[in-house]
Amino acid sequence: MISAHFLLFLAAQTLGTLASVAGKVVDLTRHPNGSLLFCTEEKNVGLVSTAGSVTLLATASTGRFPLPLRGVVASAAGAVSV
Repeated sequence: MISAHFLLFLAAQTLGTLASVAGKVVDLTRHPNGSLLFCTEEKNVGLVSTAGSVTLLATASTGRFPLPLRGVVASAAGAVSV
């Protein structure tokens, strides 16, 4: 988790702020479509597009996650698992 935040910070220093995600990001990974897939401590799951827009895929109210989110992954076909 530390290295992911560090790499994202370096990119932001070089390119400016690409996108802002509310909350504390607990996992960040690459989606097959090139976007960044993330999950937060506040139980939000979403994508940051290559253009910088943020799309929420699920929230605490829509996903009804019973436990804290720890990781997120996408299959080669693009299916997202939390």
